[in-house]
Amino acid sequence: YFFVYVPNGPYKNDAEAAAAIAATADRLAPSGRKVAIYPHAPDYVSNTLDAVKIAKLANRPNVGVSFNLCHELMYCNVNGKNFAARFDSLTRYSMPYIFTFSISGGDSVGKDWGVLIRPLGEGTFDTWPVVKTLVERNFKGPILLQAFGITQDAKTHLAKSMAVLEGYRKRL
Repeated sequence: YFFVYVPNGPYKNDAEAAAAIAATADRLAPSGRKVAIYPHAPDYVSNTLDAVKIAKLANRPNVGVSFNLCHELMYCNVNGKNFAARFDSLTRYSMPYIFTFSISGGDSVGKDWGVLIRPLGEGTFDTWPVVKTLVERNFKGPILLQAFGITQDAKTHLAKSMAVLEGYRKRL
């Protein structure tokens, strides 16, 4: 996967952003690579639905999105949206476009990365329903561990996170 994010500034509208992503996708298509639009709050494409809108406009079979849990939580918390209600409709609309899924532990509320990106299994946000829903809706892509800013020893953090993921696998 080739991840791209769409920052504030370079594009005047969605069509311009989609055209740039389509051009990238066309260059990568002969190699079989897929382009995953990475929503990054608070940039131009800051949430999954915005990313899907751009992917649809790009209209390339190798263009999709990376569903990023921490950025979706940030978007909801900053904009006063209910994550659970939004997630249900988001996945129903977006599943054909979700190529990858980034997960981390974190708290349900908060507007900074230190609260929204924690080791998997830590924090007040229950990630299990998110994983379960994605699998039930036929997600087959890679699950990525989001670890930006986590200061815990990497080996310790990874071991804990893998244990949580293994627990999820057994529950499925």
